Amino acid sequence: MITGNLSHFKRYLSIHPSFILAEDFLSRARASTPEQGRYDIEGDNIYAMVSTATGKNREDAKPEAHRIYIDIHCVLNGREEIGIIGTDNCKRILSPYDSEKDFILFDEQPEFFLLLQRGDFAIVFPEDAHAPMISGDNVTKCVIKIRL
Repeated sequence: MITGNLSHFKRYLSIHPSFILAEDFLSRARASTPEQGRYDIEGDNIYAMVSTATGKNREDAKPEAHRIYIDIHCVLNGREEIGIIGTDNCKRILSPYDSEKDFILFDEQPEFFLLLQRGDFAIVFPEDAHAPMISGDNVTKCVIKIRL
């Protein structure tokens, strides 16, 4: 997992070739928040989802993980916490892995929480189970999905 502010995202471009396209989309989204919905950047290989929702409390947040995609969560407006726990520490499965949705849900409590504010991002890899959208506010965010 990597976290920081978009102003420093260029430091991480060498991690994956698609991070260049992700940085371009996030920079434009931060300057002018796009409408909610899915944005294909390179089809299913890299796409963005923009949404606005009211967050949930820590007790209701359950960690999820993916096997095929890296997620880049970026807050466009508001603030959210994301709970983190390593998948190696997740023993209780709430919803089995769905290969079509690339999604598994765990019945675990996160080991720690990240606070993301406007312009902050978190890159979560398949080994990073994450419980997003912990907030008492409305949050507008962008999640970019990058196929490994």
